[in-house]
Amino acid sequence: KAFILLLQSDFSLLGLEEELTCSICLSTFQCPVTIPCGHNFCQDCLLATWRDTYSCPQCRTHFPTKPELKKNTVLSTVVETFNLRSSKSEMSRMKEEKKVIRCDTCMEAEAAQTCLTCMASFCEEHLRPHRENPNFAVHQLSDLVSDLSERICPDHHKLMELFCSEHGRPICSLSLMMRAPPDEPLGRPRSFNSTVLTLDPRTAHKRITLTEEFTKASVSDGHTNYPDCPERFAVCSQVLTSKGFSRGRHYWEVKLSSNNFIGIGLAYGSIDRKGPTSRLGRNNQSWCVEWFNVKLSAWHNSSETVLANYSPKRVGVLLDCEGGMATFYSVADRAYPFHSFVFPFAEAVYPAFWLFSSGSSISLCKLVA
Repeated sequence: KAFILLLQSDFSLLGLEEELTCSICLSTFQCPVTIPCGHNFCQDCLLATWRDTYSCPQCRTHFPTKPELKKNTVLSTVVETFNLRSSKSEMSRMKEEKKVIRCDTCMEAEAAQTCLTCMASFCEEHLRPHRENPNFAVHQLSDLVSDLSERICPDHHKLMELFCSEHGRPICSLSLMMRAPPDEPLGRPRSFNSTVLTLDPRTAHKRITLTEEFTKASVSDGHTNYPDCPERFAVCSQVLTSKGFSRGRHYWEVKLSSNNFIGIGLAYGSIDRKGPTSRLGRNNQSWCVEWFNVKLSAWHNSSETVLANYSPKRVGVLLDCEGGMATFYSVADRAYPFHSFVFPFAEAVYPAFWLFSSGSSISLCKLVA
């Protein structure tokens, strides 16, 4: 009875598999029997080992006469329950593995990416217009989104990239724009935490100087005399903040000295610090929007999405950990979203910055509550 109760609890079934395995056939028991020494075997397996003498195949205890074999009904019930649950678990796993997102154009090939502007997923062949035709340059490509229909605003048919805590549900940027009072900047709703950040000197590349109580990062051709440490970026002139996030919704703003050779993004704490792939957006551990010459692009895992070139002096970032989304805003008298990343949170993410041109700087803004 205790054995059955244990099986019906949340205890892992895999932990019981060895106890429910016949040591002769190495499969789960079929018609299990218990012999006088206390060991269990499949009845047919045990009888096949007994000829003229009778001993336990496991502990070698010898019995002078052939023991009377009776089915262990309790153990048999446990085995049946185990096999049933294992079968259901395997079927569920196979069903998940078979779940494939198909291309919304050909409906046959497996989709490679989702376009958050078209609100559709495309295979490699049908992604070509997005990658090659300049007319699609402003479209936002992201990793595959399986529940795309559930992320569409029923009122405006736009992606719901924000969450309204006042109403307890996701909303799209147009909903936010229509609800905000004329004198209230968009992107700073009271439902989000205005996050106070500082830059982490342990991560700063030696070309980067941190000032103003670690809220401003500037880049120069010279090297700062920082001590060597594993956290420091050694190749790319980048810096992370001291605080990372794995839950909640957070908003911060960054002031830019220029709109050239600057990147603003997010990175896992485990991002590489030493190699050339440590550049923001050039690996699967970071996401960024980057101004490079006259072009604004969104980068992730070395995949580039060219965006309409906003030239804001101030950029807002809204991070929704539960929703798995980060939205970037061009902030002036009002704030307008210009790109969103959809991604799973495998670990805490840190605000991250890339600065290249000598004299360029970014400053973390202090927001008024």
